[in-house]
Amino acid sequence: MEKKWWPLLSKEELSKILISFIFIAVIGGYLNYSFQRQTWERQVNYELLKNELADEKNTVSELTSLVEERLYATKQLIWASKDGKSLENYWHVYMEAVNKWNINNKLLQTKLVQISDYETAAQFLTYEDDLNNTEPSSIHYKFYKIHEDLLFLKKCYHPTCNKEKEIKNLEEKINTLTEQETNLIVKLNEVTIKKYNNLKLNPFDYLK
Repeated sequence: MEKKWWPLLSKEELSKILISFIFIAVIGGYLNYSFQRQTWERQVNYELLKNELADEKNTVSELTSLVEERLYATKQLIWASKDGKSLENYWHVYMEAVNKWNINNKLLQTKLVQISDYETAAQFLTYEDDLNNTEPSSIHYKFYKIHEDLLFLKKCYHPTCNKEKEIKNLEEKINTLTEQETNLIVKLNEVTIKKYNNLKLNPFDYLK
């Protein structure tokens, strides 16, 4: 008669049960590890994407601030000219805005490419030969043309210079630039909002 190693169980039966317990423990441990790893990876990706969206929001704010600061400095010169004041008293403030622009514009363009694409970023600054176009396509080179007109306006005191005409031309260019700035910011905000809504509504699907 076969010896029982446990009440009502033979040695062979007990071995099968132990092997089953070990197998279940190994499989369970692996599944638990796999689930925890996937959860961790999703959480990391979620945090990275949240930070990315925050950075994109800051970039749009930076773009707005940079454009508006230079626009305001430009308008100060026009207002001074209309009032018959010397532009020299305002020129240093304007040049501070220009220098800040020149320091930051290429970095900002790179950030805009990352948010959307090069075509969108090129509305702000393009590496193509935009300067020689009759009507520049980018905000940067529109500002460049305005700068040239401001230099001319600065010296527009002799009788043959039509200051009113120069100011009107400048204001038209500013209106065109402002409209382009608004359209660009709207487009960038739409891209960012779409990413945020997708993340909020379907976080796991969006992170795949």
